[in-house]
Amino acid sequence: MLKLETSRHPMHIASLQIFEPPADAGDDFTEQIFAKMRACTDVATVFTGHPRQTRRGTSAVRWSHDTEIDLDDHLEMVRLAAPGGDSEFFRVLSGLHSGLLDRTRPLWRATVIGGLEGGRFAVYTKTHHALLDGVSGMRMLRESLSIDPDDREVRASWARQPASQAAPAARPVPRSRASRAAGTAR
Repeated sequence: MLKLETSRHPMHIASLQIFEPPADAGDDFTEQIFAKMRACTDVATVFTGHPRQTRRGTSAVRWSHDTEIDLDDHLEMVRLAAPGGDSEFFRVLSGLHSGLLDRTRPLWRATVIGGLEGGRFAVYTKTHHALLDGVSGMRMLRESLSIDPDDREVRASWARQPASQAAPAARPVPRSRASRAAGTAR
């Protein structure tokens, strides 16, 4: 994925979620969400990786993982200009989505966008395809959201999941079934 990327053909994937704040939310609700996301500093290993050149003058690359992540390099908040309609929103999204991710840092960014019409806000994330594919990205996103309207916990998609919430390990396939499948595939 890294070698295929050019400025005209970026290899990042993105997600966009638009939220309506609860009826009892104050004027600073979006800022509160941003602050809670900013507090999610235990970053999952997949979000610590970035490429590093192995030898000068070669294109050989290996993965390096940062042990400390400065969320100021990855998380930002922007507020749309009034009236916060589609034109202002798409202008901001276009700017966020264009351009390559900085390869000297872990290859992801997240932006909380406030000021949408009707008091809404959005969360836009941009991740290099070398870190996540669409399926694993959707799984991580789903795990960070809730269908309970009373659940006010903020779970950042980049945060390490507690072991108690981790997805169950895949069950091994019984040998007889695996053997039958292998025989059929020949």
